[in-house]
Amino acid sequence: MGRNKGLRNAFAWQISNVLVFSGLQLSYYAVLARLLSKSDFGIIAIANVFVNLAVLLSQIGLGPALIQRKDVSKIHISTTFYTSVFISIIIYAITYYTAGFFGRFYEVPILNDIIRLLTLSFVFSALGSTSLSLLQKRMKFNRLFYVEIGSAVIGMTIGIISALMGSGVWSLVYGTLSMQLTRITLAWIFSPINILVEPGKKELSELFHFGFGLTLVRINNFLSTSGLNFMLGKLLTIADLGVFERSYRIMMIPGKMLGNSIDRVMFPAMAKIQDEAERIKAFYEKNLTFALSLTLSASIWLAFYAKPVVLILLGPKWLDAVIPLRILFLVLPFRITVRMTDSFIRAKALVYASAFRKLLANLFLFGLVFFSVKYGLTAIALAILIVSIFQYFNMINLAKKYTGLSFNIYFKPFIDALPMALMMLIPAFVVNFSFNQFPLLNDQIITFAEPVITIIIFFIVLFLAAKKWPGMINPYISELVDKILRFIIHGKKQR
Repeated sequence: MGRNKGLRNAFAWQISNVLVFSGLQLSYYAVLARLLSKSDFGIIAIANVFVNLAVLLSQIGLGPALIQRKDVSKIHISTTFYTSVFISIIIYAITYYTAGFFGRFYEVPILNDIIRLLTLSFVFSALGSTSLSLLQKRMKFNRLFYVEIGSAVIGMTIGIISALMGSGVWSLVYGTLSMQLTRITLAWIFSPINILVEPGKKELSELFHFGFGLTLVRINNFLSTSGLNFMLGKLLTIADLGVFERSYRIMMIPGKMLGNSIDRVMFPAMAKIQDEAERIKAFYEKNLTFALSLTLSASIWLAFYAKPVVLILLGPKWLDAVIPLRILFLVLPFRITVRMTDSFIRAKALVYASAFRKLLANLFLFGLVFFSVKYGLTAIALAILIVSIFQYFNMINLAKKYTGLSFNIYFKPFIDALPMALMMLIPAFVVNFSFNQFPLLNDQIITFAEPVITIIIFFIVLFLAAKKWPGMINPYISELVDKILRFIIHGKKQR
């Protein structure tokens, strides 16, 4: 009972973290999209390729290895800290002296200085990663909330002020650096490390096996996200790359809202029961179905109303992002499934098997995107959707292999999520058809009223279904809705 309460508590804090952070991030995007040019975002998209790769390599998965390992000593902690910092400094030096090559390769001279300054962020990240991993391992998600929201507020504020002062693309650099600096400061305050403890070779060896395998997995994840910009930066114009980068980032926000919550809470929770086969299997199935029920409905709503999303978050000069974003929103359910399976695989320490399968998916992705580029951003978005569906079956197959799950696991979670998806899709079509019968209505009113009315109808139908026909929807969603209804009724009685 105590463990379940602790898990619910962790979820509550992590969901609060993700919701607040996502709200801040969306507001940040909306402001900067109106202050900066598409080319500014294209340049920073290329620079982030090297920053994100350097962050990944500098930490070599030692932070998650601390979380996965059941017994952790002070020497394990100091070894993780010193190794991450040492490697990050070496990689920073290499990146600093090779930055000129990338500026010439992409024919963007300013890229040299941006990469040299921005890559300081992964040194900062290495300094704070051990403290943040310990907070996650100890399920201290309330402290993680303060660290991440506090650093986001300060970093985004500095980014916006810099943009208003005319710093252009540099405002994105200043915002990122200040966010990382604040993050490590708060991480050290909430999770201090005794740096006087000497690192150990034995402890490094124990952590490295898992950490290196996870790094291979993360490199594959990197290739399917930031890594695409490495290739597209050469094949697209800088402005088109900026449109793609913004579209992709917006698509990732709702995915992160649920994906990060699942991963941060489920990974340490499943790591604790990694040797209990039936229990971890039931845990995985239950949460996979729950996640898909939420994301399939959300992705349909977002795809249907991609235009108002673009107008609100980016502004009218970004309308060429609407169709690619509509397609990318359909990727969400598949991405969440893969993220969920990742948590399970890491908990079971099956990182090398995961890395191999992700490599196959990335080879498919880069090949398909390369041939899609000449047809434009819409074709690139379709290529990403096709590979995401492939990766869904690929990773579910891996989970099935090591858990003894039945063949139904491939399709049943989607079938269970279908009623909720129809509750969203049918009202969207009905509302759209109804508005089209009144051509005299202002186009702006229609654009922004449609998604609001659709979501209201969806929640009314969902609450009715949960109350009158609970068998229609996923039992976990039904239980959640029932709890919300009880809370509302209970609140009314008290008043």
